Parts: sequence; C-alpha cells; structure tokens
Amino acid sequence: MADYAFSKLALHVRFVPDPVAAAGWGGADEQGNVAGTYEFGVELDGAFVPLFSEKSGRLDAAIAAAKANAEADKTAKPNASAE
Repeated sequence: MADYAFSKLALHVRFVPDPVAAAGWGGADEQGNVAGTYEFGVELDGAFVPLFSEKSGRLDAAIAAAKANAEADKTAKPNASAE
C-alpha cells in the first residue's frame, strides 16, 4: 500500500456566487437563483483546497434532468406488488 500524506479525505462542495450577481447588478434568473460556480475540493488541515469547479447553471440543469429521468423510470416500471 502506498504511503499517503493524507488519506480518507471527504469531498466538499461549496457555492461561489458570481461577484457581479452577488453585488446585485444582475445575474439572477427568473427563479431568483444567482449565477456562480460550485467548487469541489477537500479540506486539508482546516483549509479548503479546491480541485475543480463547475458552473452552477450547468450542474443544476444536470441534477434536474437526472431527477426527472429517475422519476420517469419509477412511473414507467409496473408495480410488482400489483400483479
């Protein structure tokens, strides 16, 4: 087994609002969601270390699509107990 300086690290995600949107100069959509990015990273000795980031709109849309697909799959499958 390799000798790691850090192991068993938890992945954390934080939302970083766009500075323009956070200042109230626009950037919010019709639902009031503020533009920004999600930063994925780990915490090392109390400091958040970002590994990569993703635009919040893109990730939110992907999550919504996955939830819709899961719900469609649930309703499309016949109920085994009803047979």
